[in-house]
Amino acid sequence: MNKILLHIFMCALILTLAGCGTLFSSSRKTVNISTNTNETVNAQVMNVKGEQYVQIPAAVVVERSSEDLVINVKDNQCYENTTTTSARKLNKWVVLNIFFGLTGLSGTTTDSASGTLWDYDDDIMVNLKKKPNCHS
Repeated sequence: MNKILLHIFMCALILTLAGCGTLFSSSRKTVNISTNTNETVNAQVMNVKGEQYVQIPAAVVVERSSEDLVINVKDNQCYENTTTTSARKLNKWVVLNIFFGLTGLSGTTTDSASGTLWDYDDDIMVNLKKKPNCHS
């Protein structure tokens, strides 16, 4: 009987201290970044947690953060410099923190610190504009 109560207590403690976003999603997110031309271009993908240089279209793994995700295409021979922003939004799992009442406050704090409080769109389109003098 004591083991059952201990297990119940441990489960309740985990649910109290951990946020639902942390329990049900990762601090990383895979986003599919594509272009309106379907041509491959070099891009910088960044937020407050870091930056990476990739060729898009691609599936890119990014760290979730409280800042928007920014995709920059620069210094391309045939396309104008372009900046595309994917606005951060609340992670759908965070809503469960509300159902835990006062204990949900600690869960929301945990989610915020880990980055799982936030989410990005699954698919992001970068609209490229061709330079007038490009013939390739």
